[in-house]
Amino acid sequence: MKVLDANLVIDMGNSETRVLVQSGKGRSGLIRQRLVTLSNMFSQITEGYKVPDTYTDEDSYIFRTPEGELYGNGLLVEREFSMGSLRPTSLDPKPTSKVTMLSIQRAFFEGYRILGEMERCSPKSLDVTWRVVFLLPPNDISTGAKVLYDRISELKEINFVFPEFHADLKIAGVQAYSEGFAAYIGTVMGRGFQVNADYQHLLTSKTLVVDIGAGTTDFFVIEGMDTIDSTRLTLPTGGNNIIARLNQALVSKNIQLPKSELEKGVIEGKIKDGRNTINLTKSLAVFKSEVANILIGGLTSYLEANGYPLRSIENLLVVGGGSLASKVEGVESLSTYLVNRLKDFAPNIELVTFEEKVDEYGNQLPESNPRLLNILGAGVLAERG
Repeated sequence: MKVLDANLVIDMGNSETRVLVQSGKGRSGLIRQRLVTLSNMFSQITEGYKVPDTYTDEDSYIFRTPEGELYGNGLLVEREFSMGSLRPTSLDPKPTSKVTMLSIQRAFFEGYRILGEMERCSPKSLDVTWRVVFLLPPNDISTGAKVLYDRISELKEINFVFPEFHADLKIAGVQAYSEGFAAYIGTVMGRGFQVNADYQHLLTSKTLVVDIGAGTTDFFVIEGMDTIDSTRLTLPTGGNNIIARLNQALVSKNIQLPKSELEKGVIEGKIKDGRNTINLTKSLAVFKSEVANILIGGLTSYLEANGYPLRSIENLLVVGGGSLASKVEGVESLSTYLVNRLKDFAPNIELVTFEEKVDEYGNQLPESNPRLLNILGAGVLAERG
């Protein structure tokens, strides 16, 4: 058996789960780490179910929970069981959600697989002591961290049926960090607590962090490295509101489509109604502008009521799904609509931008993707042990 210590960092979003595995040091002297994204769609599987030959143990997974239930994940569920699947929702808090524990078991399996690749050995030959780091919405930290600590600490094993894999879990600690704050850390610092020269100025200024999720958006101001508690605000508005507006507009024309098609339409700027293609460019620009107005309206009212001067804020850092650049010509990212609206109240505020960087194969580097800043920042915090 090969004995290892490792960090398992988990960022569970509504659309996917991001997992960062850290262990040992590389030739550079920095901690070795690998980032993967996993499907967070799960479906209960009946005993004796035979996986069709079209699926492999590299794209589909079935595991048994501590309660003895079988759950599937991966391509098998997305294709065969999507209608009855379980997924995270903003209505189901992460600390108590069943999907959270399913995602954690799936993340542990991926952790063993990644460590096996790092060590060039079979995952079954690893004896790992894990430290789990989990990201939670700011409002869940005070009470949710303890709930999550207890639930993860009680997890004694993972038991996968497809592919066949079993491991007794050794968990040395569980730590929760706040979403948004972790993204700020991921912006200003990299592995080994190295300050990012491009964003060093944030450490001596005031930054409004906006973390846009599917169902909610979190706001707070950071002065240097200190979060100002009186500026914390969560609004029940997020990326799903854009999808809901699109759905409402289509239903008014007697067009009903599944959510997956609507999500694709928001990304691509067009949608198929049978053989007819509907251009969504103008509608999406309006919908994003409306959502931005709602968010900034709620924020400005809140900060005004708490006596925090908007014009003292120098930077706007937008992270989460709403921060991604638009791929539709004529439609901006939601972050652009936010800063344009915010300039009506704070004309000299600047949006923190990220230049896309790619590796030798043309793949975008994680540190230039604002959607990944939360988990990268949590990885930096995890290095402290």
